[in-house]
Amino acid sequence: ASLQSVLTWRLGRRGNPLKAMPREKVVKRKAWFKDEPELEDFLRYACFDLQEMLRLICNAGGLRKSEVRLLKVSEVDWEARKIVLPPGRRTKNGEGRVIPLRDREYQMLLTRKERARVIGTPYLFPSPSDPSGRPIHDRTLSGWMAQAGDKWGRKLNGMRPVMHLGRHTWATWAAIKGLKFEALKKQGGWNSSEVALGYIQDAAEIHAQTVALLDQTVEEAIAAARPASARKPARRTEPRIEANDDTEAA
Repeated sequence: ASLQSVLTWRLGRRGNPLKAMPREKVVKRKAWFKDEPELEDFLRYACFDLQEMLRLICNAGGLRKSEVRLLKVSEVDWEARKIVLPPGRRTKNGEGRVIPLRDREYQMLLTRKERARVIGTPYLFPSPSDPSGRPIHDRTLSGWMAQAGDKWGRKLNGMRPVMHLGRHTWATWAAIKGLKFEALKKQGGWNSSEVALGYIQDAAEIHAQTVALLDQTVEEAIAAARPASARKPARRTEPRIEANDDTEAA
């Protein structure tokens, strides 16, 4: 066979044997910081910008990494103390989000607002290595998390800490503190109830009080959130026929 035919077979759209090799099923695990002391213990090994970003994610609506990284001064309602994300591609479901801020996170953002004014950038989290004020790069954040995780030397549910676990942390803490499920779902930006419940169902197994805060148990809520086609059909029982005089005569 010619070299060209071999390369076509190895790298072609249909015949890549590496992609066709069977792979072990990947079991998705969820992880979160169990409480604020554990979060603060991890943040001792993080740089300043990562500390403030992760505190914001864990305490303000479970913001996604891109939503925090690209957060602008104009996207904070400074009088109402809320983050107001407009509808668009930046949010996961494309809908706008309104996220209330605690006093600690609000004061932190006020300091960053002044810093952004001095630098002349619209972003609240500009890159410390870029004098033009562009936002922190995604790969930079991932590197910071990896370095902090290595120095911390611990894992969460067998996983190395990553930025996305901040969403699991916020959802877990919010459910335990009593935030109603519909409000949690709206603030977190989830359209699917089943996906939203996936962020807290593991926590419910550990924190029994979480289940009591939901209108339904986690299992019932997940079953109700599934499409009708995915639900198990109810068992059909044949109607019982009572014997009457006509049948007995026959």
